[in-house]
Amino acid sequence: MKIEDHFIRTNKRIEIISNGGNPAPIPEPWRPVLGSCDILVVIPDMHMYIRNSPQDNFRFGTEAMLDFLTHLGTLKQDLAAQDKALRIYQIGDIYEMRFPSLAHPQLNASAAEIRMSHPDYDLIINTMDHLRMHLLYGNHDFELRHFPSFRFGALEGKVYLEHGFAASPWSENPNKPLWEAAMFAFKQIREIESFFLNLAVSVGAIEKDKHYAIGVQHGETERGDYPAENDYSQEQKDYYIGRLKNHSNSADNRICIIGHTHHPYLNINVTTDGDGYIFVDAGAWTEGRSDFVVLTDEEIALCHYRRSS
Repeated sequence: MKIEDHFIRTNKRIEIISNGGNPAPIPEPWRPVLGSCDILVVIPDMHMYIRNSPQDNFRFGTEAMLDFLTHLGTLKQDLAAQDKALRIYQIGDIYEMRFPSLAHPQLNASAAEIRMSHPDYDLIINTMDHLRMHLLYGNHDFELRHFPSFRFGALEGKVYLEHGFAASPWSENPNKPLWEAAMFAFKQIREIESFFLNLAVSVGAIEKDKHYAIGVQHGETERGDYPAENDYSQEQKDYYIGRLKNHSNSADNRICIIGHTHHPYLNINVTTDGDGYIFVDAGAWTEGRSDFVVLTDEEIALCHYRRSS
């Protein structure tokens, strides 16, 4: 299936940002690469937080996400009528659970508190459920690993999916010994920040609908670019491309898709005899970005979903 003809169709809000704006072909010796679906869509980090907090950065991408989910719903129905399947993954950090709860600041925010903080947020999660979206957990919603609907990784045919924190240092990796101590300190900082931000809002010093969080790029300005590939994390490349080369995920694994870094990146390395790999970082749906990956047995592309004008 062709991405432009069968996935984008007439939706002018979808823009391919990788490979010079064109889908990249899947090498013929690898085909088919998908297992039990015809189109695979991968949604990266969202970091949805409590909507009425100035620390929430997802709000700026809310409308785009709702419109995108509508597109996916229509596409899923149309494909089903042709006896074809669309499979959708959200690959972790759907929630920002490293920030404090507003109701109980001594605790981290919960998925339920975040989801119910705004009707649109609840609608997004309900729509994802309706679409039977597959869910992975990340380092910012690591608590969700206890729920059976959230997994660490997944294999779809010759495609391996994971959030992407496994290659990160101790401050970002739940598998490292000092991570819990780091997250305790991180939450204390966010708790202090939250207190002063809410105080500033209450006295009119800052606007309620602005975003403020130390070290987090605000999402008010839309970012639909394909960042410089040379700026992509060398650690991520070395770790995940190494796993592809060593067939650590599975003997037939050719494509690896992760998130975590918020930096969309597509690395295609195919030899003349058809050997090689494709490594993809899906980017983010936060900090002004609204990225996703779409893959068929024939093509792959990193895309941006434009905000409404």
